[in-house]
Amino acid sequence: MIGNKYLQELFYYPDEDLSLNQLLELLKYKDIKFIDSLKETVNIDSCSDEEIEYLTKVSALIDYYLQIHGIDVSKKKIKLIVECKGVRNYVFGE
Repeated sequence: MIGNKYLQELFYYPDEDLSLNQLLELLKYKDIKFIDSLKETVNIDSCSDEEIEYLTKVSALIDYYLQIHGIDVSKKKIKLIVECKGVRNYVFGE
């Protein structure tokens, strides 16, 4: 289980393309509730392989869009840590 309400709901969309498009909409319009929710720690140990794969994809998109929108993640202390096979892929605002 991902743990982050928004990311969990997006993961359960029946179509991954639709899920990713919805994520991009949240990022495009700088949804503050969504961005603030990224402060929640994701417990990778409780995630399935499919959830880890999904988190790996969305973490790259989140990182890209936060940079495009000029959101200084270091000040917001936003964290989304995704580990896949023991390798840390993304950490925002460490």
